[in-house]
Amino acid sequence: MRVSDKGGVYGEYRFFSIDPITKHRKPIGIKKNLIMDDTLNYLAKTFIGVYPTQCVVKRCCIGDDNTTPTAADEDLVSTVLCMDYISRSNPSNGVALLEFYIGRDDYVGAIEEVGIFGGFNSAILLSRVLWSYTKSDAEEILIQYTITLSRA
Repeated sequence: MRVSDKGGVYGEYRFFSIDPITKHRKPIGIKKNLIMDDTLNYLAKTFIGVYPTQCVVKRCCIGDDNTTPTAADEDLVSTVLCMDYISRSNPSNGVALLEFYIGRDDYVGAIEEVGIFGGFNSAILLSRVLWSYTKSDAEEILIQYTITLSRA
């Protein structure tokens, strides 16, 4: 049996609108991940002990700017809200699933960019994507972020 010598870091954002009364969850978007250069360097340094036990995803932030993401980005362009994860799990080998929640009154308005932050003091932008949505005061938003380490 030949072991694959290829691998990768892949991710996906899934967005759901939740009715605050019925708690009905409606899918409203899926975005593929853009992994930042700093993420790859951070993972490599964690593997060699430079950042022992600090490679932790902790926060999701949303912003209202639609500047195209690049792998060199270090922050959102215009942050309007940050939230800590509400749940995290390891549903299968090499997969991390985190959930973030925007309550009814936490934010109302345009969402154009979404980013995941981790590392020491949640200071490293791990991923950033554009997602255009207008959140109303009659809904809650659930953001599921999945990151997969694989052998391609």
